[in-house]
Amino acid sequence: LDCSSILKLFLVFRDTYQLARKETGMKTLRCRDLGLDCDQVIRADTEEEILDQAVQHAQTDHNLTVTPEIAAQARTLIHDDPPMQSA
Repeated sequence: LDCSSILKLFLVFRDTYQLARKETGMKTLRCRDLGLDCDQVIRADTEEEILDQAVQHAQTDHNLTVTPEIAAQARTLIHDDPPMQSA
């Protein structure tokens, strides 16, 4: 494949991904909802991605170890964002 073909494939995949996101929305977890004085908002496509990012944030920014109980509580606080509005 030449560079032009690769770029075209990338654009098709990107557009497909953005369309899927518009239709399904994203998931959000707010650190403050877990009782911490923190404005961090984590957004991702899946709950697992949210939890992975939340664990990293808790360890790095709050020096906390996330127990299974904390992870279970966090999972209940994950919200579905509404789908993006079409322009």
